[in-house]
Amino acid sequence: MEMQTTAAPKSSAEHLGGLVSRLELQKVQKRDFIVPASELRYTPEGRMIIEKKRSGLTDLRGNFLNDNCHAQVADKLQIPVAYYKRMMQTNPELLASNINGWLGQSSNKYLLRTFDTDPEQPGIARAFLSDRYNMMDNYDVLLAALEAIKKMGVRVQISKAEVTDRRMYLHVSCPELEINAESFLRGYMKEEGAAAGNGIFTGFVLTNSEVGLGTFEIRPRATIVKCMNGLVGTDDRFRRVHLGAKLDEGEVLWSERTKRKNYELIISQTQDAVRTFLSTDYLNGMIQKVAEAHKIQLEHPYDTCQNVCRELSIGEEHKKGILSYFMADGDHRASGVFGAVTRQAQKMAIDDQFEVECGIGKLLPSIAKFDKPFGKN
Repeated sequence: MEMQTTAAPKSSAEHLGGLVSRLELQKVQKRDFIVPASELRYTPEGRMIIEKKRSGLTDLRGNFLNDNCHAQVADKLQIPVAYYKRMMQTNPELLASNINGWLGQSSNKYLLRTFDTDPEQPGIARAFLSDRYNMMDNYDVLLAALEAIKKMGVRVQISKAEVTDRRMYLHVSCPELEINAESFLRGYMKEEGAAAGNGIFTGFVLTNSEVGLGTFEIRPRATIVKCMNGLVGTDDRFRRVHLGAKLDEGEVLWSERTKRKNYELIISQTQDAVRTFLSTDYLNGMIQKVAEAHKIQLEHPYDTCQNVCRELSIGEEHKKGILSYFMADGDHRASGVFGAVTRQAQKMAIDDQFEVECGIGKLLPSIAKFDKPFGKN
């Protein structure tokens, strides 16, 4: 019989190494343009082309729009999303006519963010943004955050480091600051591959979006050892909105002065986050807020779980996993709903995991309003 083995968890260096390699490649591939709407043309094949007029830009190869860029074009041009998707799927010529018609009537300028992956082929249009968008790029954010952590002299682990089309995520944990929470965790089932014990340790999650889907932000995130569930704090956070002065037309080459200002800001806010979130006092406060959920008895526990899944827009596959965890854990209080949702979140794509962990944290104090038969308003 062949014996199966479980892969060892990645180290901090392995998490970081993979992220840094990808960001270094993206840094080389990035091209950003400020273009008047009248100089943009969308093709039925799904490319955005820049046609030389007063800006002096020409890019006839164009860039294929990804899903995020399509959504932003629809939003900026005020084309209803359902209608936009229908045209894209069934009548791409009509979609091109709609987009080009509205672009031709607009006096706005837009920031078009692209990846130029092959000089002989169309690139990828990944964002369609305001010409006031202040760039805080993932590579610079990551280096500044790591420098700030190093300056603070704390020993941390990087438990997750990923970048998607939407955001970059850095999960920073500090296992040295662990609190035994046996009474709080009674009933939590141990997840396969997780460490033993009844501890919760502190940390934070740093996120950044280069494509207009959120600010640079640091939120507290504690981790339950036995199941690796994340407790994301929703009350406190450090953030920076991506908004600056208007940018000149043409290809955007970000100045060292702008980069340095962003760099210094990220270092400062990361240091503030380390001081605030990496402490046992702060961790105790987080645990206490969630522990209140142990006192909330539910009249319709199974229905409450389903109502919460609907509120968080969780799909059927993950909903089944949540309900399975909820029934197996045997905790049919509000805390049981929280535990089941955060446990299943570990199996979701990183974008969805972040949204769900933040969402359940916000819902928890008012979870009683979901305690009703499923399907009723």
